[in-house]
Amino acid sequence: MLVEIYNRLGFRRRLMSGIGWCESHISRQRSVVILPGVTGGMIDMMPLAMRYIESGYAVYVVDLPGHGGSSMVSVSTYDDMVCWLGKVIEQLGVTPTVIVANSFSSSVVYHALRVDAISASTRVVMAAPTPCMSHVANFLQGAVHKLPERYVWDLYTSRVAQKLRIAIGLKSNQCAAERWLCESERYKKRTTNLRNSRRLTSLLYDQNPYVSGISTPSQERISVVTGSEDNIVSSDAVKVMIRLMPRARFVIVQGAGHILHFEAFRSYPV
Repeated sequence: MLVEIYNRLGFRRRLMSGIGWCESHISRQRSVVILPGVTGGMIDMMPLAMRYIESGYAVYVVDLPGHGGSSMVSVSTYDDMVCWLGKVIEQLGVTPTVIVANSFSSSVVYHALRVDAISASTRVVMAAPTPCMSHVANFLQGAVHKLPERYVWDLYTSRVAQKLRIAIGLKSNQCAAERWLCESERYKKRTTNLRNSRRLTSLLYDQNPYVSGISTPSQERISVVTGSEDNIVSSDAVKVMIRLMPRARFVIVQGAGHILHFEAFRSYPV
């Protein structure tokens, strides 16, 4: 289970200046900073953390604003999120060898690259990026905004909704991935709330940063990992990313869905 991996890998939780993260093997020279997606948390990233620790990295897994141990911050633009990311790196005290961003976090890192806010020595992995959303995701986003908040979050964290997200998100029928996602779903209600998660996802819908490309040198240090059966992004998502970043490396995991950190963590470049 995820908690067992966390303990076995020797992680410890840290909280400073409103930023919550966990870290392991921090004496190593190479380092990776891992960012979960919206409603996710540091415990979700344990299979991915295991991959990087096995490959010789120090690992830092950071909760998004308003998630887990991280305080919510004033967020009205992607520049605000890039500012937050800069504070994270400063707080960790490392220039990461790699930043790994998942789902929504990929959009934050993408914008940070557009404005040259990530060190030129840092490689970037964008997993399950969201340049254009599927009809399923659009429907869920609309429902979240139309229904009363106190009802939506109870519904979102209900057992029925959890099973629905598992059916939508997972596509490879891996027993371990399903167990991990079921465990992850049980944590959501106490690690974030609807207001915080909605503020972040609204940025993506209102100010989608995947509208212009980034410099060629930045493209050459980026890897994009996507699932061929992703039901959260539209079928045009990969085409959009290739158009924006033709010099990036693309890894398309056949048969995987949107929850790549469970289904395809071995496919993340190290």
